[in-house]
Amino acid sequence: MSLEEASLISQIVAAIAVVASLIFVGLQLRQASINQRILINESRLRTAKDDFRTLMGPEFISVARSGSAGDPSMTDEQIERFLLLAWSNFYGWDEQLREAREGVLDDGRMQANRSFFVQLLRRGPGYRAAAQMYGSITHSPFMNKLLDEARTGQDAEPAQAWRTIIAATANGA
Repeated sequence: MSLEEASLISQIVAAIAVVASLIFVGLQLRQASINQRILINESRLRTAKDDFRTLMGPEFISVARSGSAGDPSMTDEQIERFLLLAWSNFYGWDEQLREAREGVLDDGRMQANRSFFVQLLRRGPGYRAAAQMYGSITHSPFMNKLLDEARTGQDAEPAQAWRTIIAATANGA
């Protein structure tokens, strides 16, 4: 084998090694992206569970219901507690919008979350008022779009919707 042939063979081997290395790095990047999404989703789930535990408290559920309904008899402390809840929701929604734009949150999950946000805004004037108050600290165009959607429809109150579904199920529907 001549020196030229040996050089050619070594270049072919090197090219194959580079291609294999690029494929390996690509697979690693893909797996890292998947792992990152899993961590983000686990973090969001943990946060949601913590929020639900807080909301299930008897004192807090009445504040959430009264605030959502825009009950004028609420005390200043109750209004502030409701506004903190609303701000926390709006902040989370804004983060989810950013994640969706960056490709971390898939379209299906974002659409499901968007539907939930609109339902909350439809349930009463309290969330809509809070959205108007906090619109400047969140993605205003996104929040304005949600508010517009919320104004065009009316969702049933959650307890009534649940009762309706249970009655329909009991009747074999």
